[in-house]
Amino acid sequence: MTNDFFDISAVTEKFGVKPEKISQLLSLVGDKSDNIPGITKVGVKTASKWLNEYQSLDGIIENIEKIKGVVGENLRNEQNFLKRNHFLVSLKSDLEIDLPLKDIKIPEENNDDIQKFYKELEFNSFLQNIEKEQISTKYKTIKNLDDLKMLENLVDSSKFFAFDVETSSLNMNEKNLVGISFSAKKYEGFYIPLNHNESGNIQEDKVILWLKNLLTRNQDKIIGHNLKFDIGVLQNYDIHITRFHSDTMLMSYIVNSTAARHNLDALSEHYLSRKTIKFEDVIGKGPKN
Repeated sequence: MTNDFFDISAVTEKFGVKPEKISQLLSLVGDKSDNIPGITKVGVKTASKWLNEYQSLDGIIENIEKIKGVVGENLRNEQNFLKRNHFLVSLKSDLEIDLPLKDIKIPEENNDDIQKFYKELEFNSFLQNIEKEQISTKYKTIKNLDDLKMLENLVDSSKFFAFDVETSSLNMNEKNLVGISFSAKKYEGFYIPLNHNESGNIQEDKVILWLKNLLTRNQDKIIGHNLKFDIGVLQNYDIHITRFHSDTMLMSYIVNSTAARHNLDALSEHYLSRKTIKFEDVIGKGPKN
């Protein structure tokens, strides 16, 4: 289905007749969408020719003996179906209802209401197709000490902040840190790359010392997901987190204990109706053994 709009000239060009004769055309050729059979072997080209020559279905019937060939024979044999077909394909236009045209105008979409409705009925595929309002976001990669200081001031002045570590493996007992991410405001995030192949990485020992001091004095503000893993990784770098504000994975187990999954992907889809970017989408699946 497309969003093309047909005016009178477009209808005439496509079907060979004006819009007011479309129901008569369909009476002859049939309408597959409503399972209405037409006259055998009569297509749009033939039907439009008859309607233009004889002006209407009644005109065609009056001159039915003039129509030659196989289609003419078929028309004569099946002409009793024409009135039934015309009744079935015609729109009912004489209803007496108190309904002003303005009241049936399609309203502007409200994505919040639609998302709520789709979510209640678990129309997950429809949720993904909603065109979301463009949101202004700010995502920045920290590549120098000035930006690091800016981020430090932001975290120190924030009430809470989200924190996450990126690692090269899922073993939290290894020194496998490759990046650190922070977010202290809605739609704003920062990423500090460590040991990335491209240039622009701040020296690792400087970042680790900075991180240790920052997290130690801001522990009560930390919000994370599965912080047990993050804390375990940081211990390999002599950074010891003994308390934090909240862990969304633990919260999920408490609030929705019967859920099949409590990972960040599942929570994002359940509460925000958003699919996250998978780890494999960024780095690939790697070679198979």
